[in-house]
Amino acid sequence: MDAGPQQHQAMDVDAADAQALAKQLRALDAKELLAVALDALKRDAAPLAAALAARESKRPKKRRRKAQKPMDLTKYEARDVALWIAYDGGAYRGFAAQEKAEVDVDTVERQLFQALEKTCLVGGRDACAYSRCGRTDKGVSAAGQVVGLRLRSVARRGTAFEPATHPGDALANTERRDAETDEVVPNTQKRELDYVGMLNRVLPDDVRALAWAPVAEGFS
Repeated sequence: MDAGPQQHQAMDVDAADAQALAKQLRALDAKELLAVALDALKRDAAPLAAALAARESKRPKKRRRKAQKPMDLTKYEARDVALWIAYDGGAYRGFAAQEKAEVDVDTVERQLFQALEKTCLVGGRDACAYSRCGRTDKGVSAAGQVVGLRLRSVARRGTAFEPATHPGDALANTERRDAETDEVVPNTQKRELDYVGMLNRVLPDDVRALAWAPVAEGFS
């Protein structure tokens, strides 16, 4: 059964009123729109709550980011290296870290280890056979200070690679193997991690890594 003329007229009026109301709302600024919404909420909260619920249901759900697991350094070989660094000491209380629990003292060594741990090259100062060639006073700069330490290698644990491999050289026994034949894929040897580049991306501008070289175990 068709709706009568009066019902059609009422529907047209409601639609026209809704369009006019929408036009008025769009003309309001944020504060005015909030005031209107709060006033409507006081009069009758149900329509506004329903509208908000409907809008919320249409929003795409945000995916929860999985917590990133810390890198397991035990899965990788490590190599003893001498690392050359330079720094402008104007902002630091010397080179060597100062272990004072009650005072937050910034030193070059502190910045260096923050970078080493952030790049997952070491698991901590006590676990990397660290040694330094000396200390400096507050504000002193250096153009080529050397530290010795053991850094994570690109080679997986158990790889019989040559620890004396120099920067840029291919590492022996790191070739990729074919999944079906288990044969070595030519020209797939890995090269050692770019220690200098990795550190300089996270070090402050007044501390720079310059170069590294392989050294014998126990180098100090």
